Amino acid sequence: MCSEVKICADWKFDSACIQSGSFRENNLVLRDMSGNGNHLRLNTERMPKGYTAASFMRFVQDGIGLQKEEECLQMAPLALDAKGKKQGVFWETVPGAGLNRETFCDGYTLEVIFKVPCEGSEWCALFGRKGTGKLAGMKGGEPEAGGGLNISAYRELQWNPWTVNNRELQDNPVTWSDADGVQPEKWHHAVIKNDGSSTLMIVDGIPAQRCNTFQKQVGIQPLGDGGWAVGTAYWSEADTFSEAFCGDAIFKGWIQEIRLARGVLPPHRYLVQRHVADDRYSIPGSDEPYPELEREGNYTFVNIPDPQYQTQYKPEIVDAQLEWIRDNRKRLNIPIALCVGDLSQDGTEREFLRAHQAFSILDDAGIPYLVTDGNHDGPLFKKYFGGSRYLGDHGYQGCGPSGISVYSIIKAGSYEYLFLSLPWTAEDMEADRKWILQVLDTHRQYPTVVFSHFNEEPEVFVKPFDQVFMTVRGHITERWVDTFKNDLGHEVIDVVTNYQFDLYGGNGWLSTMEFDEEAGEITFRCYSPWVEKKKRILDGELENEGILLPEERRLFPFDRRFNTKEETDNTVISFSFAERFGGIQRKTAKL
Repeated sequence: MCSEVKICADWKFDSACIQSGSFRENNLVLRDMSGNGNHLRLNTERMPKGYTAASFMRFVQDGIGLQKEEECLQMAPLALDAKGKKQGVFWETVPGAGLNRETFCDGYTLEVIFKVPCEGSEWCALFGRKGTGKLAGMKGGEPEAGGGLNISAYRELQWNPWTVNNRELQDNPVTWSDADGVQPEKWHHAVIKNDGSSTLMIVDGIPAQRCNTFQKQVGIQPLGDGGWAVGTAYWSEADTFSEAFCGDAIFKGWIQEIRLARGVLPPHRYLVQRHVADDRYSIPGSDEPYPELEREGNYTFVNIPDPQYQTQYKPEIVDAQLEWIRDNRKRLNIPIALCVGDLSQDGTEREFLRAHQAFSILDDAGIPYLVTDGNHDGPLFKKYFGGSRYLGDHGYQGCGPSGISVYSIIKAGSYEYLFLSLPWTAEDMEADRKWILQVLDTHRQYPTVVFSHFNEEPEVFVKPFDQVFMTVRGHITERWVDTFKNDLGHEVIDVVTNYQFDLYGGNGWLSTMEFDEEAGEITFRCYSPWVEKKKRILDGELENEGILLPEERRLFPFDRRFNTKEETDNTVISFSFAERFGGIQRKTAKL
């Protein structure tokens, strides 16, 4: 890796940095303040007739430093035209700029200071190569895309340039910030840095979890004539290049500065040194340790919500969750753990191997658990987490024809509980439907928990069976602890838990349920073993061993052991065990 870090281009969007021309004459050139001659010029090829560049952009007084003399560029494209394209003006590097030939194979650091308005949710782009992967001969990934730094409809930053080693990867690897991480009317400072192999993204001083550190990413591949564009993206399957066919997603908002360096800049050389975290990052919560059981006879069931981003980008978080279950099994009397699916994000072998490694922590400790599949898991789920995985496990009873539906009977407190999973795909559901109904029909004596990625057929698999007192689900962005009535008029507890769209892909938050038969209560808690482990590493109690990257070796505003953002994240419900289970014939034979 190159030891010298060199600023290649520095564009300050300020009227004091005009090289020549004007908006009204459609010929403004913005000076490259690095001194390397990589100036930007206006591109007006997507500007409607009768307009000038002044109709779509202007310099205004505003900026991240909140100083009166600061200026930035405001861009305001027109709405989508008949072809679904935004009309307006953007920037491109001047012909002959040295940057156009740069591939950054030894690494790079990109910094962007920008702000978006409140309205609008379409995709738009800040910076990237001019052209498309297809026209550059790229085969893998999304060849119709140009790649670069984009803002999604969910207000995520997406960095997906075409790498120089695309022929090896057959992909254009993607790094993402948190959903809703780009807050409207707030100045953001984004840093994307690549060390010649992997990529990290840091937004307002906080590293994103979904950083692509697992695919080797070498440099940034030139597309077409090799130029760069600011304020637009390219997306087309066209066989020839034109702005009309290939241009897309003009940026709407404010840009203050973009700087691109060859090599990895150390943090003390970033454009912005002090950041203000907005309310999204300062979640309500508590840093208290997880409490002891309320009384000796209580027991705890643990639910692992959709871990897909964690398995894909930071599997050490899943390790921390399962280590915590192992280490607290006796203290919290944990009879079983459940996972409601989406073990993986892309269903890849790499992700499932890593999930297998993580859950082997429970295998080695002899702790019962069951996992169901989700919409992101795909066919590899059966290979790694089909019913055969649980053969010989304590309490395991069998699986359905698809190999996904499974059930176990586990002794906890005064009862023997049955835990039954439902599959995700319609094909697997049809294969298992008769088997599932038979399990429910022939095991009416056991208090039953039906768990799934997101079961939408309670009328079939829950309401006719009075022994089913709880459903546990994930998948959707909302979460709650609620109840509904079954066919006999008895309440069924409905638990929906998913944290993947919360900060840091869920930040390791688990959902636990402490059953207190004596008090007639079930206590739900949202707790992060990852934050607990992170604190222990930072306090010197545990060796880091590569778990925390340098940018992660501090606490962030959202690093809370307990997440109390939603009322039901931590709540207590009344539950009369004797009354609810009284009509169920209890089996007393020891399993």
